[in-house]
Amino acid sequence: LYTLCGGVLRTEQDFEELVYDYLSDAHKQNIAHAEIAVGYPTHLDNGVPFHTIQNGVEKGMNRAKAKFGITSSIIIDINRGHPEAEAEKILDLCKPYIGKSIVAIGLAFAENEQNNPGKFKTVYEKASQLGLRKTAHAGEAMGASY
Repeated sequence: LYTLCGGVLRTEQDFEELVYDYLSDAHKQNIAHAEIAVGYPTHLDNGVPFHTIQNGVEKGMNRAKAKFGITSSIIIDINRGHPEAEAEKILDLCKPYIGKSIVAIGLAFAENEQNNPGKFKTVYEKASQLGLRKTAHAGEAMGASY
């Protein structure tokens, strides 16, 4: 369902509006800062260029900051169902934004025996070297070892 819904995001304006609306709602809840998980793999798989995603997300973040004063940053959301090499490519695309709009990397999508988080050890080590914080959806379906 997530992937299907993500398919409607095609342009910078789509990403900008989504992020702006999300941060507008967050502001109404008195949230001062939000870290937004951006599912680059989903959108790249849908044929959306990286710069379209990044520019749109950042425009929404900047617009919300200007209007509401809410700050935000990005967590690179990688797909545990894809190979680690794909996550490394996404990390490479994100390098110019690390320490600016991008502050962390996160492991997401379906937990199952085929998607062992251990296969992302190298990309997490590279993320550490780049100064990114790390997180993961874990233990939701496969227990604490995940």
